[in-house]
Amino acid sequence: MRLRLLPALCLLAAACSSDPDGPDTGLVVGIYGNAEQHAQLVALHGSAELQFPCGGYFEATDPIHLDADLTFRAPGRLHTGGFGVPSEPEDAVAVGSYESATGIIRMHLEGGGDDPIPYVLTSGQSGELGQVVCALSQSP
Repeated sequence: MRLRLLPALCLLAAACSSDPDGPDTGLVVGIYGNAEQHAQLVALHGSAELQFPCGGYFEATDPIHLDADLTFRAPGRLHTGGFGVPSEPEDAVAVGSYESATGIIRMHLEGGGDDPIPYVLTSGQSGELGQVVCALSQSP
């Protein structure tokens, strides 16, 4: 059984490389997180998602492409509702940069009407989203 899983695990590890010079040069790929900010970026070869506690998230339906100066602008949708509280997603853009020497992504979201919150996310780190206690909405 373990031998059958080994090729799948190897493919998964290759797909989660956070090296932008990896198989798809110029793409942000991997898991980047910040436990203090409770934010986590899951970037795949075809899409990306910045996850927040309590069910909110930003989704980019395309991969995050790095420009020559290692900056990016990735359009997508911001979903602010969570845990059964409906909300309409809003257009937003993830704007940021990648520091190849440290594996850090510095980014913020533009759109949604609020001031952008700067996120500092480190390659291979978890956002520890499960460590946050979220208040559930209650009917009056």
